[in-house]
Amino acid sequence: MDEFDIGNRKSHIRYFKNILNVLPQRYASLDSQRLVIAQFALGGLSLLEAIDEVKNKQEFINWIYSLQCPSGGFYG
Repeated sequence: MDEFDIGNRKSHIRYFKNILNVLPQRYASLDSQRLVIAQFALGGLSLLEAIDEVKNKQEFINWIYSLQCPSGGFYG
């Protein structure tokens, strides 16, 4: 076993993709932590070198930039 083995890679990828699928639900816009959750899932996929498995990347990019505050930072 490799010293950097993180377990079942496919299961971890499926987990992070499932988290991303929760975000666009009807009331997700009321959740002040949705940007943090997206960062967690996208960051996890990036660490697993599986970011290309996200089918709607441009939608996430547009959504993240829609939360940008004109004076700096991002809204919750």
